[in-house]
Amino acid sequence: MDNIFSKYETMTFNTLTKSLKILDLFLTANLGENDISRIMKLPRSTTYKYLSILRQYKLLDYDPKSRQYMLGPKCLEYSRARYFNSTIDKIVLPILKKLYSEIRETVTLDVSANHKYYTLERVQKEEGIGFIAHPQSDLPLHCGASGQVLLAFSEKEDIESYLKGVKLTRYTDKTITDKNRLRKKLSEIKQTGYAYSKGEVVAEGWAVAAPIFNHLDKICAALCVLGLIQKNDKAEQIKQMVVKYANEITDTLRYGA
Repeated sequence: MDNIFSKYETMTFNTLTKSLKILDLFLTANLGENDISRIMKLPRSTTYKYLSILRQYKLLDYDPKSRQYMLGPKCLEYSRARYFNSTIDKIVLPILKKLYSEIRETVTLDVSANHKYYTLERVQKEEGIGFIAHPQSDLPLHCGASGQVLLAFSEKEDIESYLKGVKLTRYTDKTITDKNRLRKKLSEIKQTGYAYSKGEVVAEGWAVAAPIFNHLDKICAALCVLGLIQKNDKAEQIKQMVVKYANEITDTLRYGA
């Protein structure tokens, strides 16, 4: 039995290796099936099978006029994703600092994973009274402005999957634990373009968050401002600024990509 699995793994890795080598050929030029077969030293029938799979996953495209293959749209998506992941800190951190300088409240960049959201970047007061956001902390998506924005602008099936599979934990008496009530709030967030929470995670805290979208027009992060309730004397102004700067980040990511 072990020998069978060992042979299977070897075949799988060989197939993967050859597929990647075929993709490497297109870094310099578009190629026809005969060219690929000759360079890879593969029978034409085998070459065609590889090319069919790569086309199926949109890694390669085919031009029937020239009878040549070329890199497909999925490669462009990978390229854009790499750009986004490698530059988001450089793009976002200056904007976070700019927003903080104007409102003097804690500003964070939050992302979601595994039905939770995490703080990637933050700008906050070093000393004195302020709302402290700790990096790498995580919270479920149903509570707090960032989590609700990240959830509200997700695909409908992802929202329903979350609501079916997760218990809505209560953190304060303001935390939303009723699923129908949460659905209603998510719908309102999508209409207004931002989320506002008050005392849902921490009794004395409030937050405003707006969505950031990537080059595929899918939500990839949330820009959030956090503060203390007793200091909440400029909520309307902050809502407008958070939306403005979130849109600025979105535009920068799109045009940069």
